Amino acid sequence: MSNIPENLKYSKSHEWVLEEDGVFTIGLTDYAQNALGDIVFINLPEEGDSVTAGESFSDVESVKAVSDVFSPVTGTVTAVNEARSGNKPKVSWTMLFKPPYLSRTIVSYSMFSAALVFWYVVMVYAPTILTGKGFQMSSSVLMGGLMMAIGAVAGMVCGHMIEKYGRKPMYIILALLTAGCSILLTMVESLNAWLIVGTALAFFGNAIFSICKLYIAEQYPTELRGTGAGLGEAVSRICGGVLAAYFIAFLIASGNQHAVFWFLAICYLVSTALLAIWGQETMGKSVDATGSSSGK
Repeated sequence: MSNIPENLKYSKSHEWVLEEDGVFTIGLTDYAQNALGDIVFINLPEEGDSVTAGESFSDVESVKAVSDVFSPVTGTVTAVNEARSGNKPKVSWTMLFKPPYLSRTIVSYSMFSAALVFWYVVMVYAPTILTGKGFQMSSSVLMGGLMMAIGAVAGMVCGHMIEKYGRKPMYIILALLTAGCSILLTMVESLNAWLIVGTALAFFGNAIFSICKLYIAEQYPTELRGTGAGLGEAVSRICGGVLAAYFIAFLIASGNQHAVFWFLAICYLVSTALLAIWGQETMGKSVDATGSSSGK
């Protein structure tokens, strides 16, 4: 139940004000604090700043949202609550695996893991796979370098496209195209056809990286963002860059190259399904808005 002291005056936006000897103290009501939930950061004005009645002068970040605080009076800030100023948020990495962030963690980590599986299939094992298709080793290494160059172009193109059409639809389209190219590589026999499809695979797969790195950072509030993105890259590299890489090496060593591309296609199809079900669109929104629990 909210505490409502009778010696305070209240605004419609749930701030309170206490007047003592011409000095006005401003704070948030119990109701507002309870509605916000766990507060992780408070951005307070500095001494000497001017505030105007009805205008925002501070903001409060909670695990749910970022909310403006509006001044009930006009004046100059003479002091701030030092215990709250620069308040260090109380966050833990375990929050990544609890609602409302659990679904975001699963989605963004799966996207990044699939991208790293692609990296090891195309960029690391490409010379070995191409040699197995009948290319000379020198030509295979050269093709691997060409795919890296294609990746640079793909990243620039995708960076423009995701700001125009959105992260979610662009990832889904590119992931499905990558999965489709992977499956096609198990069916074509002609070397020329294999090179054409492989080049398309390199373009679509490389383009996805620019989405993954941006999207993962947009899923969490300010003080959880570094932890979420850093742990996400670590987990994704273990899954997509260590476990999957050894599995791919096993498939290649056993002579089952078709299984490598089926595995890549499955990884992208799974991450696409998770994004379609749980993912939020973040284009055109601030990271504070997308990182809040109401971001979706």
